[in-house]
Amino acid sequence: RRGPRAAEAALQRSWPRAALSILDAAAGQPDGARTAARVRSLLGLGRVREGVRHMEDLVDAAQPPLTPGFTAVLREVLLLARRLEIFRPELVGPVRRRLSAALGPSATPSIDRVTVLLEEPCSAGAADPEGLGEVRQWLRELGRVREEAPRDEGVMAQLIIGTRLGLRRHPDFGRLVLSSLVDELSADGGSPDVEECARAVLQMLTMIAGWRTDTLRLELEAWRHADGDAGTALAVDDIIGAVAAMQGDRMATAAQLAVAALEAWWEDDPYGLAGFAAAVHAACASYVGPVRHRQARELLQEATQGEGRSVTCGETGLPELRLVSEGMALIGGGPPAQEVAHQLASLGARARAAGEWAQEQQLLLLSVLSGWPPAAQAILSSSWVRSGGRARMIVLLAEAMTTDSGDRALEIAETLLDADAEFFGCSILLVRWQSRAELDVGQRARLVGAVRRAQRSAPEASWVLGAFTELALSLREHRVLTFLQEGLSTREAAAELHLSPRTVEAVVSGLLQRFSCRNRLELLQLGLVEDEPPAQDEQTVEATGRGWPLAGPPGAG
Repeated sequence: RRGPRAAEAALQRSWPRAALSILDAAAGQPDGARTAARVRSLLGLGRVREGVRHMEDLVDAAQPPLTPGFTAVLREVLLLARRLEIFRPELVGPVRRRLSAALGPSATPSIDRVTVLLEEPCSAGAADPEGLGEVRQWLRELGRVREEAPRDEGVMAQLIIGTRLGLRRHPDFGRLVLSSLVDELSADGGSPDVEECARAVLQMLTMIAGWRTDTLRLELEAWRHADGDAGTALAVDDIIGAVAAMQGDRMATAAQLAVAALEAWWEDDPYGLAGFAAAVHAACASYVGPVRHRQARELLQEATQGEGRSVTCGETGLPELRLVSEGMALIGGGPPAQEVAHQLASLGARARAAGEWAQEQQLLLLSVLSGWPPAAQAILSSSWVRSGGRARMIVLLAEAMTTDSGDRALEIAETLLDADAEFFGCSILLVRWQSRAELDVGQRARLVGAVRRAQRSAPEASWVLGAFTELALSLREHRVLTFLQEGLSTREAAAELHLSPRTVEAVVSGLLQRFSCRNRLELLQLGLVEDEPPAQDEQTVEATGRGWPLAGPPGAG
């Protein structure tokens, strides 16, 4: 009898490992209370498959008539199943339905009512484009549940509503609901496992709906010091850090973080993020190099299709990230770029039809970066075009990719670079660089300056910045421009360089053509000469002619 009570005390202090040890050491045959405590301990340690098996054992033992004590145990386990179902519905759904059937409709009526409400189609329309009507309806229902239902049921309903609100369509409202729940649970204690889940979803909201990576880093620092299972927290930390690194154009770092998260979830996946991690790893590795990309594609295939695996992108895991996972897998899978762009836009249309605005935003973002102009138009005509956070960043990106104003595009690029969204800012610069002949000399100089600053501050090799090959001057080109900038004539520069005037003229002519300049004055105004000469031979680096940022990473077809 002391075993379950001691285990419960350990669980209330967020010690699932200690609780499991207590239960293993306790004498006597397993009973319902011990099994329920074991399920909670296993879920706290992220061992969700084993926890589900013990849930099934309890249901198998549920023979009517149920005693009041066993009914209470089944209800406790049903609430645990409801929590896990947020993240892994394909895994726990069957046993959760069996638990509900064994207990009858009166077991958790408030949660049943909330679940039905959340599954209703999105009510946004012309009269309510932002869908605020459904938000008010959900919040009213939450208030009713918290007033009328038992506390454990009300807490679970708040977790479910906050998650669905935030990850599907309304991140700010979801963040408000979940933050309130975390504050309540932190003050009262006793439910650290639910608090851990709420904190995890809040971090996912920052990953999905935020766009300032400096803010994300601060929130990750708080997450690292939160109570709970260290392995689970670090894996969530890793995948969120991977997304932040992608946005910051640190693809090698992003790939490393994503694969670290995948390794942590290889056997068990408590938050349904393993498929997403595998897809992010493959997508990021496509920018690192062909060897790393090939290895990532093999790992993606093994993670999603290997023996005994069940993390198929788009079919399992966290429902609010399944379509995005499928899109990331497309980028990392290696089909031709235009095919990927079209499929990403199609996934975005599916997300919109399902009312999954957050997934729609991410997929249309990826489609725009892959060079699909209709995706930009879909963004600018979306119901969330006036939203803030990451949605606002995506709208700005679409505007920059479609506007006829070079100044406006460069302004947006500089804004994104200043906000630590280097990949998106540099992507805009690259697209504009490909059509630099349409820019005036002042705009071209502004673009060159932005690229140079990004190159100097880049913490690691960048495929996007590496695509500006025309800016990489040979040593001879650098010397010729340096002397011209100092006011020397062609003949004087030739004498200093021990070259013929005709050779210097050929260098200048090639530079004028390469940078779409009409004369030497325009060429010098671009600010191409840096203080340090390049450590290259005297071969001119040719332009790549690449198009959109996602159109040509290694292995993209």
